[in-house]
Amino acid sequence: MKNIYFLSIAAFILSSFTFAQTKALVFTRATVIDMTGVKPRQNMTIVIEGNRIAAIGKTGKARVPKNAQVIDAGGKFLIPGLWDMHHHHDVNRVTREIIFPLEIVNGVTGVRDMYADRFPAVSSASGEPMEVVNRWRREIAAGTLVGPRIIAGNARWLMNRNLSLPLTDVICRKKRAKKC
Repeated sequence: MKNIYFLSIAAFILSSFTFAQTKALVFTRATVIDMTGVKPRQNMTIVIEGNRIAAIGKTGKARVPKNAQVIDAGGKFLIPGLWDMHHHHDVNRVTREIIFPLEIVNGVTGVRDMYADRFPAVSSASGEPMEVVNRWRREIAAGTLVGPRIIAGNARWLMNRNLSLPLTDVICRKKRAKKC
C-alpha cells in the first residue's frame, strides 16, 4: 500500500511540476514498470526535465543534472501516467478544485474529455463548455492549475468554430473527417 501511495504522490508532484518546473526532478533507486511486458527494472534513476522524461538508467550510472531535486524512491514503484479515455468534466468549480487534483493524486495524468459531446448546446456562467475546457488546458500547461493533460474534441462543435487546436487534439468521427 505504501508503494501505491508513493506513486500517487509522485504523480501529484509531477503534475504540479510539469510545466512550471525550472529544474530537473530525479527519482533514484525506483523500480520501473514500463507497461511493455518486460520484467520490472529495479534500482533505476528517472530524470524529468520540463514535462518529459529526459533519461532512464541504472542508479549510479545515469547522469543526474546539477541542481536537480532528487527523490529517493528506493523500495517504490513508478509506472507511466494513466489515461481516462472517456471522461466527462462538468464545467464548474468542483472539477477545478476537487476532480482535477483527485485525478492527479490517483495517477491519472491524461484524459480524453467528451463533455462537449454530451452537452454541445449547454453554456455555463464561465462560458461555453469547450471554451472552458480549452482555458483549463492553457492553465494546466502554464502550471497555474493542477490537473491532467486534456485531449478535448467534438466534431459537431469544432465544425462550427474557427479553433486553433493541434490536430492530435481534434477527435473526428469517421463520417465527418473530411470537414475537420
